Amino acid sequence: MDADVFQQEHLAQAALESMRMADPDRAEALLKDYFGAGSSAWTGWDEQFVTFTNKHRQQGLIYGTVGDGWHFLFCQPAAEGFWVCARKSLMGKGFLQQKSIDALSQLARQKGLLAR
Repeated sequence: MDADVFQQEHLAQAALESMRMADPDRAEALLKDYFGAGSSAWTGWDEQFVTFTNKHRQQGLIYGTVGDGWHFLFCQPAAEGFWVCARKSLMGKGFLQQKSIDALSQLARQKGLLAR
C-alpha cells in the first residue's frame, strides 16, 4: 500500500471518529479565540464564518478533526464548509472544496449523522 492511500485512510478514520453535530455558538467562540476577534488579525473570512454558522445553525452543522490541530465544520444540505488549522506553529483557515464536503458527507452518513 502506498503512503498516499494510507494517509487518506488515516485522515478519513480520524474524521469519522471525531465527527459530531456541532454547537454553532461554541464553533464561533473557538474561532474568535483562535484568530483574535476584534484585533487586526480578524478578517473578512472570519466574518464569513460567523455568517455561515448563523445562516446554517438550523440545518445542522457537523464538526470534526483530522488530527494535530486540523478542524472542519460543514453544512451538508448547503454543500458549504470551512477548515481551520490552529497549532502553535501553524494557523490557517479556508473553505472546504466540494470533493471534501462530499467525502465528509459520506462519512457522516456512515456514522448516522445524516440520512442516507
